[in-house]
Amino acid sequence: MKAGMELLTPDLVGKHTDDDRDEELNRERLHDLGEELATYVYYATTVLEYFRNTLTEQELMQPPKGGKLDDLARARQVLGINPSISKSLLNSFRKAQKLPQRLWAVNGAGDRVNNQGAAKQTENK
Repeated sequence: MKAGMELLTPDLVGKHTDDDRDEELNRERLHDLGEELATYVYYATTVLEYFRNTLTEQELMQPPKGGKLDDLARARQVLGINPSISKSLLNSFRKAQKLPQRLWAVNGAGDRVNNQGAAKQTENK
């Protein structure tokens, strides 16, 4: 009985609560870093696919609306601030440039991208 009462002391109860909060904050930070990393890989993939060997001068000089190099640069600038905005800009750039859409996500379900750009669901083990 005495051991059970010791577990209910405010010091121990508060300690567990603080540990839980710290763990939750660490998970959120880890998720945010994962999201930023996934978005950076998406950005790098977009750059590599756009600057291919068949890129013509006309494509560079007369880009379609939403497909300017400034749009690509803006996506890189906001990457560290808000990866969601960066992903939205990259999606618009890719659509304007007729690049295949890619899915990059960080979540507990374990989405991954196959070499055709389609997401496949993997089991979370």
